[in-house]
Amino acid sequence: MFFALFAAIFESSLALILVVDYGSDWIKASLMKPGVPFDVLLNKDLKRKIQSFVAWKKDE
Repeated sequence: MFFALFAAIFESSLALILVVDYGSDWIKASLMKPGVPFDVLLNKDLKRKIQSFVAWKKDE
């Protein structure tokens, strides 16, 4: 009985995870869901890598 209760609680706590790899040149992201192979996110050009950059506003 305890194992069934523990399994029910554990299964309801599984969640979707967003993983972001923010490198100095490129950004990559993927989604991970329980029971499903990870899914690499694509940009509007259907590319896996997105050029990373940093910007500052004046007076900041």
